[in-house]
Amino acid sequence: MSSDWIVMSVDEPTEGIVLEALREVVDAVDVRSSPDGHFLGLLDDQGVVLLVVERPKLIRTPAEVSRLHPGADISAPSGTAGIPDVFTGPAHGDRPAPVWWQDLHASANVPRTDHLADALAHAVARRSRGVVVVPRTISRPPELQEAP
Repeated sequence: MSSDWIVMSVDEPTEGIVLEALREVVDAVDVRSSPDGHFLGLLDDQGVVLLVVERPKLIRTPAEVSRLHPGADISAPSGTAGIPDVFTGPAHGDRPAPVWWQDLHASANVPRTDHLADALAHAVARRSRGVVVVPRTISRPPELQEAP
């Protein structure tokens, strides 16, 4: 079974942002786009799929995030001012601001994909003013854990 990360962000995590973030977290990897352009697949040098990154979706009702992931572990990327108010504070005006939702899927039974997915999700979130919803079962490396 794969592990899934979610990047929720204020700014759209474009394909360019994902590729820039990818260059930050891994030296070399083969990136292929699905024929319909809805997914990016990250493959190792043997052609094994490590991660699948979906195209982001605009969520016009951020409360859906809380409804779909109650009690989720929300993580702010290092080097940022923390979790943006749009994810924690009261909504401004009559309608809450929309957020971007992007799924990353780490392949099961492939070493280090969980850590790669976690690092990539945080790198994308940092570039798009976002946060990461980490899988409940993931053990994050110490350098990526939040300070108390």
